[in-house]
Amino acid sequence: MKRPIRLVVLGVAVSALAIAQPYRLVQINGRSMTPSFESGAFLVSSRIVPTLHHGDVVVFKHEDETLVKRVAFMPGDRILQFWFRGSWFIAPNDFLVSVAKRHKYPSRWISIPEGRLFVLGDNTYESLDSRSFGPISRSDVIGRVLVNAEPEMVCGFAGSLVRDERTTAMVPVSLPLPPNVLKTTRQFLVRR
Repeated sequence: MKRPIRLVVLGVAVSALAIAQPYRLVQINGRSMTPSFESGAFLVSSRIVPTLHHGDVVVFKHEDETLVKRVAFMPGDRILQFWFRGSWFIAPNDFLVSVAKRHKYPSRWISIPEGRLFVLGDNTYESLDSRSFGPISRSDVIGRVLVNAEPEMVCGFAGSLVRDERTTAMVPVSLPLPPNVLKTTRQFLVRR
């Protein structure tokens, strides 16, 4: 009788440790983050996200999906939008901005409210992101993507991450922004 109880206690303890891990594996599904991350790539994300910065890659919940996108605009940032064919849009490059201005499309500046983030996929032409569903709540962010310099140090099982003493190589993603996101950010971002 004692053996089954020990097994149950051991199972509960192992499950609790797996849930309490500060890291999790996330798999990219789709092309919205190319060229930075290809579809099918596994990423390591930190569940502890005390602060975020422009360019951080975040994991967040949107409706019933878990999405991975890059933070493009933070609270207080302003974005220039143009009205075209019945909706507001952000021009992804300088050429479209000049076209919109030349044709005198109505425009407006919007500010990102406190507690919200404007996220974009790196592949802006194939990404469902804040341009479609608006800024996300900061509380919806469930992780920040990390890069591991030596993939063999990471052992994933059932969405949790096992790490050893050599994992000090994990650092926040510091990949350069892809050119299309960088142009959009430079064109429309006015810092406080």
